[in-house]
Amino acid sequence: RAKDDRVAALLAPLHHRESGARVAAERALLAELDGSCRTPIAALAEIADGRLRLRALVALPDGSVMHQTERHGLPNDGAAMGRDAGAELRRRAGPAFFAALADA
Repeated sequence: RAKDDRVAALLAPLHHRESGARVAAERALLAELDGSCRTPIAALAEIADGRLRLRALVALPDGSVMHQTERHGLPNDGAAMGRDAGAELRRRAGPAFFAALADA
C-alpha cells in the first residue's frame, strides 16, 4: 500500500522519524544479505546527537566465523548505509560463507 496516499496521510501523525530511520537501516542490511529467520545476522541502528550508528554482523551458526562492520551517518541516509554495510559483509564473507549457511 506504499502508493496509497490516503492511508499514508492517516498514518503520518503516528510516524516516529528516528524509529523509521533506524528500521530503514536495519531492513536494508537484511535485504542486501537476503536475511531470513535462519540466517545469523545482527543489525542494530541507534541515533545519538543527530547521528545514526549502524552495527552489523553475519556469523556461522556455531559462531566459529564472524564478520562485522559499522557505519556512521545522517539518519536520512539509513537505508543507503544498510545496503552499503550489507554489501561489505557479503564481499568480506564470500560465497562459501553463505553457501555454508544454506547447508546448515
